[in-house]
Amino acid sequence: KFRWGQTEVRRYVVWLVVPPLLIVAARLVFSKQWRRARERARQAAAQKLLPGTDSEFYLVERRLAEDGLERRPGETLSAWLGRAQADGGDRLKALEPLLALHYRLRFDLWQNFNGPFPDGGNGSTQITGAGLGTAGATAQWPGGTQDSLWFAATGDGGSSVDFRAYSPAAPTGYTEASGIFAAGSRNNSAPYYAEFGQETAPDAQLALYPNQTGATYPGALGMQWRDVVLTKQGNTVTWHVDGLLLATVDVSGITFGGGNILFMHSDINATSSADPDAPFTAFGLIDNVRVEQLPGAPAEPAQITGIAVAGGQVRITFTARNARPGDFTLEGAETVTGPYAAESGAVITAAGADTFEATLPAAAAQRFFRVRQ
Repeated sequence: KFRWGQTEVRRYVVWLVVPPLLIVAARLVFSKQWRRARERARQAAAQKLLPGTDSEFYLVERRLAEDGLERRPGETLSAWLGRAQADGGDRLKALEPLLALHYRLRFDLWQNFNGPFPDGGNGSTQITGAGLGTAGATAQWPGGTQDSLWFAATGDGGSSVDFRAYSPAAPTGYTEASGIFAAGSRNNSAPYYAEFGQETAPDAQLALYPNQTGATYPGALGMQWRDVVLTKQGNTVTWHVDGLLLATVDVSGITFGGGNILFMHSDINATSSADPDAPFTAFGLIDNVRVEQLPGAPAEPAQITGIAVAGGQVRITFTARNARPGDFTLEGAETVTGPYAAESGAVITAAGADTFEATLPAAAAQRFFRVRQ
């Protein structure tokens, strides 16, 4: 039975380690973080996307209508599809290719690396990631044969290419010139990534491994639970971490190997770490995996089009397709590099078709703003 909205397919834990990690020790070190991640997952608000007449979802509606099954006034989509299935399952079977076009892969990510921080010990720069469209027969890693679109990042920020994306169309990795990266840069030092980083090892881990001292670099994803979302809507795939858009890829020209999701962990170098602690402290952990089916046309990142101050109020206008005011948060900071935080006094309203306006009281000092979607 097809059901639109948040449809959890499976929830499980995937361990990805280089080399293998002692699970018992990890449970002692990360039990508190696991509990927090599960609680965060339970409390996460469902993100709703609106359908558009230029999407494959519209084709589903039209196909059912042409087949004599009109949508009743006020009928929800899930109820309509349920009625279609009860009326004749063959209708929905013919629509499976369309119904599978929109989905979201979501999981919690913890990247650990051997210290001391921020530089890390020998061999600390490794990447953990996820992707979609693989046949599942070929390992996906930077030096291999790509049959999917996958994204990954370093945990320590120890590479000039900390945020990465690969596909059959870019087998050695998408560059800044490709235009897919929201920051325009793949390096953790870019101001766009400044909200990440400055994390320390959990107390229990530090007690077991005294070299895990210091704090991570700004822009590094490691040593903290991250909420990672890969969204595929039609021919658009986006990569978000903690709600921040990292990359957008048009997959219309990509030939995928299959229809499976994937998770990966890899060293970026050919040699193994000589650090005796690395087998226990250098790894990637993936938890709370969900695959959620979505309706709707591809959402586009918000673009700020204007800012003005009048009557003691700041007015910021921005555009975004297939979105609602509740999909956005206005964040502010005293400097362009942050840290950014939600503006509690901001009010976001629709100002027209695909146009929005955020207003808030003007501050006495200089302030920088961004719109998070």
